[in-house]
Amino acid sequence: AAGGAAAEMLRREGYDGPITLIGADEFLPYDRPNLSKDYLAGTAPEEWIPLRPADFYREQKIDTLTDTSVTAIDPKRNQVTLSDGRSLGYGASLLATGAEPVRLKIPGDDLPHVCY
Repeated sequence: AAGGAAAEMLRREGYDGPITLIGADEFLPYDRPNLSKDYLAGTAPEEWIPLRPADFYREQKIDTLTDTSVTAIDPKRNQVTLSDGRSLGYGASLLATGAEPVRLKIPGDDLPHVCY
């Protein structure tokens, strides 16, 4: 959801360059609180779940790659490798890894100023 919100904000602020949303989910960005509370309880219609319909992304010229993960980032070449083996170049990147932090297993990960 954060990546979709960032892409939407970029368009709203006038950025007209390429934007690609890459996500491991098989669906476009969706509202997890609505899914986990209202929809599963039967109190929300299915159309509440996606944050934006697919047409929104097409109209805003935001490319979407669903069911795809980034497996490697090469910041020197401004390139990401995808789970299907393709590589994509980028000018700038935003990593929105989800609500649950990915904890780094590196020396110092338990120091007082390391926050998740």
